[in-house]
Amino acid sequence: MEKQLSLSVVSLSPSDLGSNSYILLMKCNEIDQYVFPIIIGQLEAQVISILLEGLEVVRPLTHQLIYKILEEAELQIDKVEIVDFKQGIFYSNLSLKGEFKNIELDARPSDSIALAIQANSKIYIKEQLLKEICIPMEDNLLEESIDEIEKPLNLVDLEKQLQSAIDKEDYEVAANLRDQIEKFKNK
Repeated sequence: MEKQLSLSVVSLSPSDLGSNSYILLMKCNEIDQYVFPIIIGQLEAQVISILLEGLEVVRPLTHQLIYKILEEAELQIDKVEIVDFKQGIFYSNLSLKGEFKNIELDARPSDSIALAIQANSKIYIKEQLLKEICIPMEDNLLEESIDEIEKPLNLVDLEKQLQSAIDKEDYEVAANLRDQIEKFKNK
């Protein structure tokens, strides 16, 4: 069996690729200098941001609902494994454990990572794949790069996203953003 290395989320920041894309920067826990970015959508970024910051929302988000369904079905999220990178797209598996059955599902990395954060589960990558896709950095350059990449969501960004959601009549997203803004103001 190929060696797996564990991953952690380093940062989540807006991408220059478009207003609806974000960079999720991951790092290898065993080899600190190995990092790589995953481009994810705005909704997934919002969910991951909410989960990382431990913010409470009035109504459950989709990932929180899925997690609750799994709990009720007595299935645990065992791990997430990033398994491939083809034509600029990452692929991952979501491993579930139950009393009578173990399940492995193909899932988008952004969804898998959000569920892993919600469940406090491990995220892994095959060592060979990490070596193929990583951006090796010296310790001091890694810190500088993270500082440059990190642009945490601020109140102005959240308010712009709220207005955009209202303009698109996406009221569920708007409600979640409104909740984030309130929490942000009350910090």
